[in-house]
Amino acid sequence: MKTGYSSTAAEASRPITASDWTAANIKALTLWYRGEANIGSLYVRLESNNGAQTGTLTSDDAVNESGDPVDVKAAGWHQMNFDLSLFGIDLTNVTKIVVGIVPETGMSGQAYWDDIRLYPTRVLQQMSMDFNGDNYVDFVDYAIFANEWFTTNMYPATE
Repeated sequence: MKTGYSSTAAEASRPITASDWTAANIKALTLWYRGEANIGSLYVRLESNNGAQTGTLTSDDAVNESGDPVDVKAAGWHQMNFDLSLFGIDLTNVTKIVVGIVPETGMSGQAYWDDIRLYPTRVLQQMSMDFNGDNYVDFVDYAIFANEWFTTNMYPATE
């Protein structure tokens, strides 16, 4: 979806037929974004119970596919992952989603949104002990850890 902006915030919205996002144990909202370097920030707003409750998260609240903060000024497509619990609304009756752009003062341009999806589980931060990168800390990671134990390539000086 293409969204143009001109010196003020611009947004695109979509009504949702009352949807219970807790039924399938949904935990994360993910979307892809591509824009220009003059973006100040991005936001996602969810409404539940026909607008009785709203919750908004900005690009500062999102992490990318590696669990790092999202750089909205970088060129190319970027994945943004939001923890649904941070929206602070009733997720049993979500009725609207809004995506928006806040440009830097006086700037204009366009941004694109794509692949807005919900996930029951999503690794929003890389686990420090997940050595093989499969999003699980398990026996495989322990085996890697044990195999590398005391392997430092540092040897005492010989005299």
